[in-house]
Amino acid sequence: MLIESLQWEGRVQFDGTPEEVFAHADELKAIGLGVPQVTELGNQLAAKGFDVPHAMLNLDQMEAYLLEKFKR
Repeated sequence: MLIESLQWEGRVQFDGTPEEVFAHADELKAIGLGVPQVTELGNQLAAKGFDVPHAMLNLDQMEAYLLEKFKR
């Protein structure tokens, strides 16, 4: 899936796949757009020092990461 371009106020802000676009969560929020909740959770974990892959978009990705990270 490709987001050909994300435009805001008549200007192209980002081009790329959803993962590439949502990797810019702070910039998206600054222009009034949101990101998926799971992406926000991943960003919060990364801010706490966890090695989270950028721009997780769905629960399956987060579940796989958490199971791998915390398996015993």
